[in-house]
Amino acid sequence: MAVFFYEIKGDKKEGCKIAKMAFEESMKYLDNLENLKSKDVLLLIQLLKENLIFWSSEMGDEEQN
Repeated sequence: MAVFFYEIKGDKKEGCKIAKMAFEESMKYLDNLENLKSKDVLLLIQLLKENLIFWSSEMGDEEQN
């Protein structure tokens, strides 16, 4: 959903908001995952975190210009 808002709809603020909320919520459940599922989940969470970092820096660059 975050990627849809950020990339497709062009609503960068909403995309970042959704990504941040999803990342924070995922941290609450991380300890309770089964070992077999945790690798896949960790990869998705890492991707979400990387998107947030990239998008935040991109938005900061746009605001400076």
